Amino acid sequence: MSQQFLSQVLKVENETADSLVASLLQVEVGSACIAIWLRTNNTCPVCRRVFFAAQPPPYLDSIPFEDEDSEIEDEPVSLEDGPLELMYEPVPATVRWAYVTTDIDYLCDAFCEELAVSHNTFNVAREMAQRLALSMGEHHTPGYIVSVTFYMVTHIMNERRSLEEIWGIANVQTEEIHQAYRRIHPTREQLILPHMFAALGGDSVQNFLESLPSPSTENGFTDQEDGGTDLEHYLVPAQPKRLEELCNQYSDELAYFGGIRDICLQIAGKIRAGLYLAGLSPLPVIAVSLYMASHLASFGTPIRQISEVVGISEGTIRNAYRRVHPWRGELIDSDMLDTHEDVRRHRVLRAIAWPAL
Repeated sequence: MSQQFLSQVLKVENETADSLVASLLQVEVGSACIAIWLRTNNTCPVCRRVFFAAQPPPYLDSIPFEDEDSEIEDEPVSLEDGPLELMYEPVPATVRWAYVTTDIDYLCDAFCEELAVSHNTFNVAREMAQRLALSMGEHHTPGYIVSVTFYMVTHIMNERRSLEEIWGIANVQTEEIHQAYRRIHPTREQLILPHMFAALGGDSVQNFLESLPSPSTENGFTDQEDGGTDLEHYLVPAQPKRLEELCNQYSDELAYFGGIRDICLQIAGKIRAGLYLAGLSPLPVIAVSLYMASHLASFGTPIRQISEVVGISEGTIRNAYRRVHPWRGELIDSDMLDTHEDVRRHRVLRAIAWPAL
């Protein structure tokens, strides 16, 4: 195989501007490649694709990976060592890392074809597998990593595939996959990155609007009437500064994070500017804005709790919500999604159905 490689490499002149990635080092294509290729046991991913594309990648278990100053670690890390600590950069930058990522891409293609999953599922799985390889690639084969990845991703993308369907593709036993998932489970949400939100669904404006409860009792708006309405909150204008003060105060009491607070204030400002609750004091305006913002962020705070915090009756909040609900499309826009990543993340994570332990 080295003779074939040599004969092909020598056809390329050393002064060419092209460069080759081998051992994560940039070298000129030519005779300098040969030593690296042989020294690294033919593991350069670019060489394998260019010169030996017809040959499938070998199993990593059969390849010794070592540097001059490092020792081969024969025993894999125990799966019971506790939660997996996710890494964000490859450390150390070795040939093994370059080869693992290439082999993961190759296996993801095979898994996608074998399991007949969607393009979105494939994209999420490939990136998630690459993230996991940063933390697991030094001790586990790409087949092991990709198997547990597709087990998770097919569940969260609602294209569920069982362990029995997955294990045979890379010959990884079902118990190994399940053990790996138990280790990943405590930190699994860290694998979800913002650019995955669209593929995972639930962050469109239409989904945003549909998360608001209907005021009609048959659609779940069933908080019991209690105390009627507060007439003293009528015919009192809601001033912007007062709205902001109340929004900050009650958001703190309800333990809302920044995105919910901002959305609440935006909704309250639009209610005031559009005269949707003309004549009402700031309290009902803020109460209904808190109620809407909490549902948009998938917190779903009940009216009863907001009533207790704000200090007005449930009936007053309910009546205010009935008045603004038909205009919800005017009060909520895409900017609320685009500018509040914490809200989008919370919505997506709350909607994800991870596999059971």
